[in-house]
Formats: sequence, C-alpha cells, structure tokens
Amino acid sequence: MKLKMFMAIIALVFLSGCSTIQHPSQLTRLQIKVSKMEGELEQRDRDIENLKYEIDTLASQLNAKTYSDTGSTYSSSGYTSEEYSAETRSSDTYTSASAEPDDEVIRVSVSAADVQKALKSAGFYNGPIDGKIGSKSKTAISDFQREHDLVSDGIVGKRTWAELKNYLK
Repeated sequence: MKLKMFMAIIALVFLSGCSTIQHPSQLTRLQIKVSKMEGELEQRDRDIENLKYEIDTLASQLNAKTYSDTGSTYSSSGYTSEEYSAETRSSDTYTSASAEPDDEVIRVSVSAADVQKALKSAGFYNGPIDGKIGSKSKTAISDFQREHDLVSDGIVGKRTWAELKNYLK
C-alpha cells in the first residue's frame, strides 16, 4: 500500500513537471508574437515622432514671431526654424513640410550631389550628378534602401546615409 502511494506521488510529480515544459512550437509562436509586438511598438514610436513634428510645425505656424534683427522665426518649442530643421533632419521618420524639394528627401546634413555620387558609386544611379533630387534619384534611394535592408521610403535620413556614405568616393 505504501509502495502504491509512493509510486502515485512520484507519477503525479513527474506528470505535473512535464506539463509545465513548453513544446518548441509553442515557444516559437510566442517568440513570433513578441517580435510582431515589438515591430508594432516601433511603428507606433515612429508615428508618435511624426505627430510631434506635425504638431510643432502647426504650432510654429500659428504662434510664429519674426524678429527683424535676427531674421529667425521662433516656434512654441523654443527652437528657431533653422535649428528645428537641423534637429529634425537627423531622423528618418518625420514628415517634411519644407518648401525645398530636396529637404523632403534628404534629412541629414549632406548635399544632393553627394547623395547622387554615393548612389552612382554603389551602382544604383546612372543619371547626371546635378545636385537635384528627381525621380531617378528617388528611385535609386529606394532601391538602395531595399537592397540594404532599410525602410524603403526614398528618404535619406540617419540610417540610410550611414550606409550610403560608405560609397562616397
């Protein structure tokens, strides 16, 4: 009787221990879910940054004060328009409201000609190095990004330029 009771307890402990071990397929599914949620979180962070930029742009348009002695426009954030532009160019994620067409595509401190040279050297651009970002340049930027596992948005920001500048000769 004691032996049967002892065997039953051992069997119960063994079986309950086995039920807490997850199968590899369950673990893989959980890892996939976590990865998907991390991606969604990153996208939401980018969306938040875009919204912050848009809010500040609208606020600066509403509350702008022009000082004739400096020629700078101050926004509600305390940045001059020039400082804000330089600050936000370091990001790959904001939506530009700039009047300059190249500013919509190039958001780091680099010339359009240097971007074209690097793209040509990397084998993605075969147009003239004219310092103007046109449709050929935009297509080349997107192709370069896709080939280098970057977000293929056609915008030269921090991450894209970090890869692209390696081809600048």
